[in-house]
Amino acid sequence: MDENINNPIKSITSFYAGQSIFLTGATGFMGKVCMEKILRSCPDVREVFILMRPKKEQSINERLEQILKLPLFDKLRKEQPSNLKKIIPLFGDVSKENLGLSAADREMLVERVTIIIHAAASVRFNDSLKYAIFINTRSTRDICILAQDMKNLLALVYVSTAYAHINNSVIEEKIYPPVADWRKMIKAAESLDEHILNVFTAKFILLS
Repeated sequence: MDENINNPIKSITSFYAGQSIFLTGATGFMGKVCMEKILRSCPDVREVFILMRPKKEQSINERLEQILKLPLFDKLRKEQPSNLKKIIPLFGDVSKENLGLSAADREMLVERVTIIIHAAASVRFNDSLKYAIFINTRSTRDICILAQDMKNLLALVYVSTAYAHINNSVIEEKIYPPVADWRKMIKAAESLDEHILNVFTAKFILLS
């Protein structure tokens, strides 16, 4: 019997040893914390691919460099600086179909990734319905499609937003039925103009 099985700390680090992770939402609060924790607490992880897009005239490599200068990564930079080199930024955008990945990058993920952590989401309440569907719903669908093609996938972890059913004072531990079919909502967001979708937005707020 593996002596690490009954030791939660050792079992987690041993599980991540040698694994290749694909992390979305790495520039957000939860994503940055997740990335730092994995690299610091699971030092034998093989690599961490992160999905990023250029922003404010910064390339994805410049954005990553800026993120790694945050106080969050101080301990990692001091104690395990070599692990920072395991972060591999990939050009992409969760608001785009198929995550905005190039064919080459997609194929690399299919061949190498063993764990997906999908933490990308929009939690802004003033997003358009189109953008919210693309970010929160279509991207999750596309992550699942990508996962189906991966040859050595061990786990897919989905980090859901806490901002759901906010009109209820008590949230039970159960699956709540959706107010609409997610497939139809993706199709609507892709095909309808903003004015019609804004009308739908008002109706969905009343339904929820």
